[in-house]
Amino acid sequence: MRYKSAVLLGASALALTVVATAASAQTTTTPDVSSSSVQEVIITATRREAVNTLQVPLAVDAYSGKALQQLDITSEGDLSKLDPSLNIQSYGPAEQRIIIRGVSSVVGATTGVYLDETPLEGGFNSDIPGDNTPTLGLRDIDHVEVLKGPQGTLFGAGSMDGTLRIVTNQPNLETYGGWVEAEAAGVTHGDGLFDGEGGVNIPIVQDKLAVRVNVWGEDGGGYINQVIDGHTLDHVNDTQLWGVRGEVLWQPTSNFSILGTASYQNTQIDGAQLSTPYIGQGGYTSAGGPFVGPYPAWTNLQPSQAPYYQDFQLYSLTGKYDLGFGQVIANTSYGYKDEFLANDTSPQDCSYGLCEGTGVFPPAVYTAHPSYWYTTDDLRFASAFKGPFQIVVGVFYQHDHMSYDGSVMNVNPQTGLAPCDSWNQCLSDGLLKNGSNFAPPIDPTNVVQFANNGRQTTDQVAFYTQGDWKILPTLTATVGFRYFTANVEDELITQQDITPPNPQAGDLCSYETGCVTKPYVSTTAGGSQNAPTYNFSLIWQTTPDISFYARAASGFRLGGINEEYTIAGETGSPIPATYGSDSLWDYEGGVKAYFFNHTLYLDLTGFYIDWSNEQENGIAHGTYDYIINAGKTTTSGIEFDTIWKPLPELTLSGGFTYVDARLASNLPDSVVNAGTPGVSGDPMPFVPHWQATGQAEYDHPLTDRFIGYLQGDFSYHGSSFSAFEPSTTTQIAAGNNDYDTAIPAYWLVDLKAGVRWDRYDVSVFVRNVANTFAWAGANPNDGGLFVYSAPPRTVGLKFSAHY
Repeated sequence: MRYKSAVLLGASALALTVVATAASAQTTTTPDVSSSSVQEVIITATRREAVNTLQVPLAVDAYSGKALQQLDITSEGDLSKLDPSLNIQSYGPAEQRIIIRGVSSVVGATTGVYLDETPLEGGFNSDIPGDNTPTLGLRDIDHVEVLKGPQGTLFGAGSMDGTLRIVTNQPNLETYGGWVEAEAAGVTHGDGLFDGEGGVNIPIVQDKLAVRVNVWGEDGGGYINQVIDGHTLDHVNDTQLWGVRGEVLWQPTSNFSILGTASYQNTQIDGAQLSTPYIGQGGYTSAGGPFVGPYPAWTNLQPSQAPYYQDFQLYSLTGKYDLGFGQVIANTSYGYKDEFLANDTSPQDCSYGLCEGTGVFPPAVYTAHPSYWYTTDDLRFASAFKGPFQIVVGVFYQHDHMSYDGSVMNVNPQTGLAPCDSWNQCLSDGLLKNGSNFAPPIDPTNVVQFANNGRQTTDQVAFYTQGDWKILPTLTATVGFRYFTANVEDELITQQDITPPNPQAGDLCSYETGCVTKPYVSTTAGGSQNAPTYNFSLIWQTTPDISFYARAASGFRLGGINEEYTIAGETGSPIPATYGSDSLWDYEGGVKAYFFNHTLYLDLTGFYIDWSNEQENGIAHGTYDYIINAGKTTTSGIEFDTIWKPLPELTLSGGFTYVDARLASNLPDSVVNAGTPGVSGDPMPFVPHWQATGQAEYDHPLTDRFIGYLQGDFSYHGSSFSAFEPSTTTQIAAGNNDYDTAIPAYWLVDLKAGVRWDRYDVSVFVRNVANTFAWAGANPNDGGLFVYSAPPRTVGLKFSAHY
């Protein structure tokens, strides 16, 4: 902690030094109030050249780095304040699930995330909430693009419902620069929150070589109180986060450049990130009964502590060579993500008759430690022909490897802490002993109940191409195609034996009694998959300010292995060994237009999606998460965005999304019998019908040097359900899915006021003005309803300087 703070302070001091040097050469300028027209939206979604969004036949939203700074957006999760089409389920600062157009799946990512030319990959592990895509701070960003609908042609299988592109500010070859930002805030019934960043841009060789470095960090902000054995641990979700990104740009000639980027972010959270407003009847001493509550907001009643960390590194090299008639772009990258997560598993123990609180059995915790590394290579040609035809053609390769350790172990009932965090550590510390943990006389002194270790490797190769043909000066057709093949291999090692009991042989070992034996390979599986994806679109730009488009595109996602199928089968809860790929077709049409001398911009899209062989989540015995192909879902919806400048000093923006996503066929009997019912017509989990956002900013000159501003924004997230079968209350009702609950709608409102002058900005802000207990993420299971909430009301002061 002290080391990280020192690094952050040192980087900020370096930035301030450069800023001070640069400032000596600056002159004071008269402030410029915003122009009277809406700024045109320029994007690079075609992977060829930057174009106006009116020329792109798909629904896309783009937000400048300036807009992100003004709204204090520093993470991907914050983007839901700007874009109503982004349904982001939050599971803490480092875990989330990004849903676009109702393509909701708790099985892994359906939205691709790119940092410049490099995909952010994180594998998938059901023990970690969210889609497992690593998060990086949105710091020193040029702009962000939200590409809605399948982007499988140009961006791959991970972009089944869309792509989030984060485009960084690259090194400036000509001028020095520096910046520093810092904020301090108080969190209602929580700890103070401190956030800062600083950076520099240094041209080393004028017009040839430059370096850009940015460092950021945040500390504190915890607001969840955890009660263990009658004692309250205050603000257990304090967060320590820091990151750095360095970029080197070398441009030896006007037509050739190489950009090297290294990014790193570390996140550590002291304890539980969730609240337990509803828990199992009688707390954790029984299972399968109705939930009871509500208990106080921002309170956790689990009997074990749950620390968390994520460490993510990303390195990439991008070369560009201009041939005159087009560009050759090559990108290679290496990414590594290491995580640790602890989850209380006392309710699952209770479902096997090992209830804590009986005086014999202690509480228990499940620790998951997945690590994931991957390499990617992408080579493409993007044309710049003089005629009516343009093309992008490329090849992509990815190799990734995931390993993970999972252990259930007993914890100290008074402190909620386990004496070790994995089977390997427990073994090295001498805390394992042979025989049954709970054989008579019952003496559960063997700290580990069971443990396993797994490995998964994937190799993927893809070929892609997309062509644009300008049929008429105002009419352009696009056809895209991608074909990829992948090979997946999986192996599961049982470290602590999991075998059914054999009373006739005097064997009291079983899954829930934790016999210690020699580790062995319990599961091996693998296979190959391949599929094509397509994109067909037509755009008609009737005037320079108005365009209409229609599009049909497909998306695809790889299948895989259910890692726990052997364990589940041995405990009498059989689940499928594998699950297949799923795919969808998206049909959409829309209009984009500027009106009234570019003071008003409108973007309206309607869409319909057919999703087949859908990968969804099942829960067997309230314990085993597994993946199944659950038939078919149909989705229809409308997206609307607008920006309006009724006055030069006033900017209004916002939009709404309506989505109706439902099962189009009944779930299979095997899934229903395992505890996950769903019939045709049931709404998709975690998909509200309505989402909306709005922003307003008023700038007004106070003097010839100072500009005052007022700013406000809101976001609305409609109600939904956590599983297919809807409930009418937040308690479990007989005949309903035991793990389904209603997720209430919520509003979040932020306010900000400040003064800008020269290159400085000082502001005060209030986030979550109404102190709303917003259910930003939810996870119901045997133990109760676990809620990941937006932070309570936060009031603070922010300062920034940019040169």
